[in-house]
Amino acid sequence: MDGGADAYDDVTTTLTAHAIDFKVWTHASFEAPIRSPAEFAEALRYDVERIVKTLFLVDKTDRTRHAFVGLSANSKLDFGATARVVGWNKTEAGTPEELATVGFPRHGVAPVGLSGEPAAAVVLDEALFHWPSILIGSGRAGVELEVDPEALLGLPGAVRAAVSSDAGT
Repeated sequence: MDGGADAYDDVTTTLTAHAIDFKVWTHASFEAPIRSPAEFAEALRYDVERIVKTLFLVDKTDRTRHAFVGLSANSKLDFGATARVVGWNKTEAGTPEELATVGFPRHGVAPVGLSGEPAAAVVLDEALFHWPSILIGSGRAGVELEVDPEALLGLPGAVRAAVSSDAGT
């Protein structure tokens, strides 16, 4: 699967199945082009910290084990803290090829495991919970979903943890 419609459908179906309300934002619907999280935040008149980047991680010793980690777009991931949260010795970013095997496009990754990834860990950085809503990837590049971060904790395998170098600030 190459992402796009299938990944988007899986993400929105998962959210709907867990009664998680979301609002769809399409970058193309804004007057000015959206080329960065900062431009997206500016267009919405939101703080950039509400825009989530989701990293696709793999267990360094067993690359078939995956995790999706959501943190603010301007935060840095603490790989050691993340490994401890998911119970791995070491974690690293998955390759674009590994990401493609789970169905997400490179610029549309969501902190919502796809239907084919029931064992994937979902880690949401503590700093995201300072906001009433956050904007996550949708499985489609250029489309974001606005959701309540607390609601995402109702997803299977989702946990809240301090995994950014600036978590809790």
